[in-house]
Amino acid sequence: MSANSKAIDPVADARQRLTLLTLKLGTYDGTTTLETFLAKFKNCSDYYSWGPRERICHLEASLEKDAGQALWDASTNSTVCELITLLRNRFGSASQCERYRAELKALLRRPNDMLHVIYREVRRLMTLAYPGQSGILWEAMARDAFMEALGDPDLRMRIL
Repeated sequence: MSANSKAIDPVADARQRLTLLTLKLGTYDGTTTLETFLAKFKNCSDYYSWGPRERICHLEASLEKDAGQALWDASTNSTVCELITLLRNRFGSASQCERYRAELKALLRRPNDMLHVIYREVRRLMTLAYPGQSGILWEAMARDAFMEALGDPDLRMRIL
């Protein structure tokens, strides 16, 4: 081994990660996209090498407001998988596709909304309303939803 290289000590590495706390899980209250929160949870769990007990403790501690109510319905010995399934049933986009489709259909540009704000909202709602979909038809539906959300036939014609 050369003088410049160091042996990697996994215990010291884990201890340093715990003291640095460079990644923060944050909280989930049920008002934002569950899949985004779960991706952050997985990232933190992998980075800090959480075991099953740490994973459930961090997940439970991160739930607030409506999402925190799920803890009342979970058994005291619930696993991470069971709690995530419960959260997905309540807050996951798969069971709420119709709601997002209705929101997309009802979306209208307010007087001071910039076009890029409407564009982002259409993309967000399309992703939630039609999870896992893509392609030419999906893009055409998104374009049509954007045009409808403008609420201005003259602007629609100019864009087209």
